[in-house]
Amino acid sequence: MDYLLCSLGSTEAVVIEAIYALRKEIGGEAALSVFVITSTSETTTASIKKLSSFIQSHTEIIFEISRVEGFSDLSSTGEQELFDEALVRWYLRIRSRLISDGRLHVCLAGGFKTMSSSMQQTAGYFGAHSLFHIIATQCVEYAVDKTSQTRRREPNTEKEISQAFYDNNIHVIRLNESSGWPQLINLNYEKYRLIESIDTTLPFTKKVSLSKDGCSLTGYIKDISARSHNIVKNMPLIPTLPFPELASWDNAGLLWLNDPLNPDSAADKQWIKALPKIDLHLHFGGFASHGKLLNEVQSAATRKPDKFENDPELPEKWPQPDSPIALREYMQLGNATGSKLLSDSGCLVKQCELLYRHLDEQNVKYAEVRCSPVNYVNKEDIKLRTPWEVLGMIRNTFAGMMREKPDGPFINLIIIATRRLDGDNKDYRSDISRHLSLAITASEQWADEKLPCVVGVDLAGYETPQTRADTYRADFTGIHRCGLAITVHAGENDGAEGIWKAVFALNARRIGHALSLEKSQDLLRSISDRRIAIEMCPYSNYQTKGFSPMPDKPKYPLKDYLDKGVAVTINTDNPGISSADISENILFVAKMNPEFTRLDVLRCLRNALDAAFISHKQRSRLIEKIVIPPIT
Repeated sequence: MDYLLCSLGSTEAVVIEAIYALRKEIGGEAALSVFVITSTSETTTASIKKLSSFIQSHTEIIFEISRVEGFSDLSSTGEQELFDEALVRWYLRIRSRLISDGRLHVCLAGGFKTMSSSMQQTAGYFGAHSLFHIIATQCVEYAVDKTSQTRRREPNTEKEISQAFYDNNIHVIRLNESSGWPQLINLNYEKYRLIESIDTTLPFTKKVSLSKDGCSLTGYIKDISARSHNIVKNMPLIPTLPFPELASWDNAGLLWLNDPLNPDSAADKQWIKALPKIDLHLHFGGFASHGKLLNEVQSAATRKPDKFENDPELPEKWPQPDSPIALREYMQLGNATGSKLLSDSGCLVKQCELLYRHLDEQNVKYAEVRCSPVNYVNKEDIKLRTPWEVLGMIRNTFAGMMREKPDGPFINLIIIATRRLDGDNKDYRSDISRHLSLAITASEQWADEKLPCVVGVDLAGYETPQTRADTYRADFTGIHRCGLAITVHAGENDGAEGIWKAVFALNARRIGHALSLEKSQDLLRSISDRRIAIEMCPYSNYQTKGFSPMPDKPKYPLKDYLDKGVAVTINTDNPGISSADISENILFVAKMNPEFTRLDVLRCLRNALDAAFISHKQRSRLIEKIVIPPIT
């Protein structure tokens, strides 16, 4: 099937000429559908009436005439814009009708000159098998008044047009075939529908108008065009950008990204809130530790709530105190969501549900939640009698939330192995073994990457020279053998040597906090070269160590790490204890590092994407969800 698209103005002859020209090319017996678009002027009304006799005598041709309501005599730029929007939608509708072997031909003669120009431009957008102009010479003689003088005019009846073609007095100017823009190939007409109705006053004619949905196809096309031109212009920058799509931004957008993030700006706060985010360092027990969320978790208990801890009192001016508190004191702020609470199956499920909703509200697309299932075992709760049942309940609850909201956060799990000081009078090494064994079993049993999996283990707990990572080298052999990833809390409460041991003795792929890394530039360079990611948690780092703008405290090292090529990521650590969500943590970096730019935010996001403990296939799916919001 061949399809002819053409416009119509003051004479119907151009449509007839276009049909003759096309049939000369494809053969007179070929099936043909003709689509005509025109205005609602009185002139075109007369042209349609004259054309109807031709249509009625050629029933082998399928005809459809569309008149754009609101487009009459082209008396303003608004009318032309209306026609352009209707035209691209009309063209998209016709293109969607094409069968696999259909050929689309576009005649650029007829109507206002701007209409022909728009037809050619639209054919360039969406593609056409052929484009052509028609030039008819003044070859038909006619008498002037009652004198013997004659003049010549262009042919305007089918008979005259047929003869003119035979005498080569009508010339067809063929243009190059257009393949259309690949960016528009999958465009769906359903999103940009025209409102169509039968015109009862004219045969074979429809009225078309725009729906009031606010969508602009011409605006979308202009945006695609501008983005495409920007990509070509910014091609040299692509290797330096954290996300290649940023090359499609204009100069103003790129300059805006390179400006410092303003933590007090409403626009920047909104941009950070809308930004897709990743949280790689998030402790399950550090959420819902206070206030309304804690009450909700406690209210879900299956046993008497009087066994639970009271809501701990937060330090003065929290979450930005005037001086840091000890790490042990910080952890005690999470006592209310400790094992007493989370060893109740009702509370455990509620904690998962609230955490998932919180991450969804923050537009977190991926999170690795750290948990200690052995700590939540409760022989009196039939659902939590073993670590496996505890872990299964956490996993199943998150999986259920993910099914309810397919476009929400994707959750994977990290099992915590907690080291302790020898003076704690507890065989914590046995608990480490239990957790590591649980991690190996879970990673092998839960292999469906569409559901939450155990993707790694975390060596956490209090750091001292006696509890550095090399102490647990033998314990982690099975983890390495089974291919599980390792992250280690190091350099938060210990020196750079603790980081060195985590990297070179335990082969950690990521380091939690690494605040003392700046004290060993050789180690920093080594970590940068190996692309070992650093999980920094601005609020909890500020609260337990103290950094500027806290009086008389050093500068937070995040920006320096980033500028030296370290794969820094920004995380929450304990959003409940620290009283700060992921957006607030990102904005707080700009208070501690005033030179921290919006582009730095995206670099940290890219680092998190690359450092996530997921497969190549999962990473590809996650990348599709990371769409950077434009300038607000």
